[in-house]
Amino acid sequence: MMEYSEVTDKTLNRSQKQKLSRQVRDKEEELETVMKKIDSLRQDLRKSDKNRRELEMRMEDALTDIATEKKQKERTEEFCRQLQEELNKKKNSDVTYSGSNFNSDASRYEIERIEIQCTEKLNQQQARYNIEISALRDQLKEAEKYQETLLNELQHNRQKYESSKLDTYSDTTDTISELKEDYDKERNIWMEEKQRLLLEVELHNQKTLQMQAKQNEFDGNFEELK
Repeated sequence: MMEYSEVTDKTLNRSQKQKLSRQVRDKEEELETVMKKIDSLRQDLRKSDKNRRELEMRMEDALTDIATEKKQKERTEEFCRQLQEELNKKKNSDVTYSGSNFNSDASRYEIERIEIQCTEKLNQQQARYNIEISALRDQLKEAEKYQETLLNELQHNRQKYESSKLDTYSDTTDTISELKEDYDKERNIWMEEKQRLLLEVELHNQKTLQMQAKQNEFDGNFEELK
């Protein structure tokens, strides 16, 4: 009956050890999955940061072009103003000539035409740059939003990893403690069994010695009877 109980205990202990080992392996696999997810998020974050920097550079280039076009527009307006002043001076100095009014009006109309063309061209360029800047700002906003999402997800997975790591450590510690308890329990059982066997051997030896003494006494008595 005792042997059957020992076999049952060993079977239960073995089953418990296997169950705990499976739990530890599952936790380790979960940690590995989370680590892969974190690595993937880091790569996506690096790509997102690279795209954001490229968008910022494109926006800076567009703003530089706008500033250049603005300076060009100012120079053109200044040039037109100077031409207008020269035209007015020429008009005042050429009043004695019969064709001066015609030439003056023709020059003034030409200057106005050039000024209108330059203004329209600059306005078109300004509108195009405004559209491009607006699109770049929208893209930059989306990139920053996506980057923030990645950062939040990365933080969440880091916390999940730390939590799983602590759980795994706790489970491993519990497993080691339980295995140690099982080992101590089995060792105590075997020590008790050893003591019991030693006691039985000692009792057997004592009985053997007693029987040997009786046998010797019997042999002595038998010899005396002869």
